[in-house]
Amino acid sequence: MKRLVCLFLLLLPSLALLAQEVKRVAPVPDRTVRKFVVADMETRVPIRKAVVTTKDGYRDSTNYRGIVRIPKDFDTLRVYKAGYLMTKLSLKEVGDTTFLIPSGKSLREVTVWGKDGSNRANENMAGGLQQAIREGAAAAPKGIASFDFANMLDKRGRRDRKHLKKVKAAFAKMDQLDDDPIVNAYMKDQEAKRLREEQRQAKNERDSLLAAQRAQALREAMAEQAKQGKADSTVHGNDSLCQVVDTVPAQKASRQPEATLLLPQKEQKGQPAQANQLREATEKSVADSRKNQEKNAVNPDSLTRKKAGM
Repeated sequence: MKRLVCLFLLLLPSLALLAQEVKRVAPVPDRTVRKFVVADMETRVPIRKAVVTTKDGYRDSTNYRGIVRIPKDFDTLRVYKAGYLMTKLSLKEVGDTTFLIPSGKSLREVTVWGKDGSNRANENMAGGLQQAIREGAAAAPKGIASFDFANMLDKRGRRDRKHLKKVKAAFAKMDQLDDDPIVNAYMKDQEAKRLREEQRQAKNERDSLLAAQRAQALREAMAEQAKQGKADSTVHGNDSLCQVVDTVPAQKASRQPEATLLLPQKEQKGQPAQANQLREATEKSVADSRKNQEKNAVNPDSLTRKKAGM
């Protein structure tokens, strides 16, 4: 008895599967069917016990391999299971396999809003007409008292102009004062750089001007010094020439003027240093002439002694 019970328990699952296979085709045994597979969209794993129904009353479920029999001709096929979104397929959309999307990772409802483009042509036409009216009114000659009737009726245009005026004022204010600290710091830094550059350029201009003035003053001083040295050397040369003529004997006096007369010509060609050298040479020659004069001078006592001896 126990053996029979154990045998029955072992054969029970196979009998249940056989009954399930028989149940699938039992509702319409004369209807042609084909194989259909249902699987998970993410894992690609076949789904077990997914229900497949049609509008004409056909109903079946998938086995552990995700296989189910569906009729070849139907209107709409619905495939669903708990935890998945239901899928509706028409006869043209049905293939060999369909995939179900898990309901936990999907949106329940999506609302899309859009503008109706049917009235866009009318709006464009109305806008073009109003623009033409405004342009014609602006181009028309104006007398002492005139008014734009179309502008009076255009409330939207007045509102747009008012809004544009406010926006322009706001942008002008934003250009003047910026609330962003980063932008303010950047603008201050740029302004400081500009001021430093202007100050540096002004300093360079002042330095170059002062250098030019100093160079001009130095050139003028050198020219004045050269003129003064030339005049002094000429005066000293003339004085020494007169002294030499008065003191030196006639045979030496005839040679000395030739050397002294050349002094002004040399000074005209030379620099202040050359003038000083000429001045020193002149003074030296005068001193030498004085020494020679003293050496060659006649002593009265010696003359009287010579006369007495004679």
